[in-house]
Amino acid sequence: MTSKQMFFIVGRGRSGTSLLQTILNQHPHIAVAPEAQFVMLLYRKYRRRKFDEKVILNFYQDLFLEARLKNWKIDKTLLKKELLAIDKPDFSKLTHCVYAHYGHQRGKIKPLILGDKNPHYALFVKDLIQIFPKAKFIHLIRDARDNVLSYRNVSFDMKSTTALAYRWNFYHKEILKVSEQYNAQFTRLYFEQLIESPEKELRRICRFLGVGYNPGMLQFYQSVEWDTPWRRNLYKPLDRNLPQNWRQKMSQEDIGAVECVCGKLLSKFSYSVSLSNVTPINYYFIKIFGFFCAGIYTCLEKVIYYFPIRFVAWFLIGYRKLTGTWITEEKSTAGVHA
Repeated sequence: MTSKQMFFIVGRGRSGTSLLQTILNQHPHIAVAPEAQFVMLLYRKYRRRKFDEKVILNFYQDLFLEARLKNWKIDKTLLKKELLAIDKPDFSKLTHCVYAHYGHQRGKIKPLILGDKNPHYALFVKDLIQIFPKAKFIHLIRDARDNVLSYRNVSFDMKSTTALAYRWNFYHKEILKVSEQYNAQFTRLYFEQLIESPEKELRRICRFLGVGYNPGMLQFYQSVEWDTPWRRNLYKPLDRNLPQNWRQKMSQEDIGAVECVCGKLLSKFSYSVSLSNVTPINYYFIKIFGFFCAGIYTCLEKVIYYFPIRFVAWFLIGYRKLTGTWITEEKSTAGVHA
């Protein structure tokens, strides 16, 4: 696999995406960049542009409107030179160059495999394939009941059980629509199987990416780079008690609500489902209320990128500060340059 190829970790948030990112980053040939949404931020403005030096410099300036790039510890002078040196530049090559810069700054070894972890990009998989036609995708899946339970313990996203269940549905359906068309470029990874059989699943993922397995990946907790309250589990070895927390910690009413909304997709993903907790009256209320709330939220996540990029950047900063997901500085052990 050449460094020109990319892979993306997609799925609903709170499904182990940060865990998988941290594990894969222990591999000497793999660099999965910290979460930043610069690709979609710049896509509408630059996807059809013809890139001369002036446009490349505009791209470079707009790039840092995504405030989370501060966490990448980019050498700005070097990145500018790398962007200007691209032969026959286009949007795909420029965005790839940004990912490659991150990998090289981390001291990764060639051939370099470049990855991206952004749960929100589950809503833009079709666009990502337009940008990177040969990209590979790891579709990460977690039981909807555990996923909803996890979201209710953090400060971001929604608090309604039914709305969170619909959000799980929407995200995975967006991925499935594209993965069924580009099946060879996708692989599914179940959170529960990653926890239960980590070496087996990581060997499979490495084969999918075209790189040899490295046992050091399972020592991920010794070099965590993100010090945030919602990622505390990254500081310790894999906990086999994480799957099926919902059986002990979720009420029967909430279990029924999630299964009512997600039952078909849960079954498709081979999870057991029992709808005995849902009455006919509750069923219709759950469907209407949850669909309305989650639909508006998810639609906003998609359409926001059609607005001018400075407005989008301002909106993202405000949202992250409001919800407590604003990360001003990452604890880095990679030895990269500021």
